[in-house]
Amino acid sequence: MVQIPPETMEALRQAFRDQADFQIACGKADSEQVRENVNIRWVKWTAPNSTGMVSPVDGKSLDGALNVRLQQDTEFETDGKTIKCTEVFCQLKSPSDFLPTVLTSHSHFLAEIATASCTALCPHLSILKTSGINSLGLRISMIADTVEYQAGSGGCFLPQRYMNELDCALIPVIHGGNSSIPQQSMDLEFIFYITELLC
Repeated sequence: MVQIPPETMEALRQAFRDQADFQIACGKADSEQVRENVNIRWVKWTAPNSTGMVSPVDGKSLDGALNVRLQQDTEFETDGKTIKCTEVFCQLKSPSDFLPTVLTSHSHFLAEIATASCTALCPHLSILKTSGINSLGLRISMIADTVEYQAGSGGCFLPQRYMNELDCALIPVIHGGNSSIPQQSMDLEFIFYITELLC
């Protein structure tokens, strides 16, 4: 534990805002002697890319896509089956160094899409699981002002009745949160897993 005076705390906050390195001198409060330092350093971070993953929607490779883990606060359960979105894969249509920043700044949008999709599919979990669907993907393609999406499992698209449910859930999120939609042209692929609760 390191205790620092208010002026050092304010300087530390400013260093975080500026993304600048910062050093905190440590030692006894009543002594001028510095015994050690706590160094905060900014390093170049490379976003993790996927390898070997294929899209459940159409079986295409997701190699090179940025992989973002999602944490869902809500449990979606029906008849002892649960659905959860665990990760999102993102590929920009044109190269950009700012992809991690784009996704971080739109994490709320990603969570809303995952929650809306789970809500729409939750009533159908027993039928989906009985049909042998343990995982499925939802791909959202954003190009200029157009948003399109597809859902599927095992390289096959989901039947229209499920797509109708997804329409009802996703359209309000996509159009209601227009300001939060990333402006870059990209594909977002959400991966969902359906599991069975063991008693």
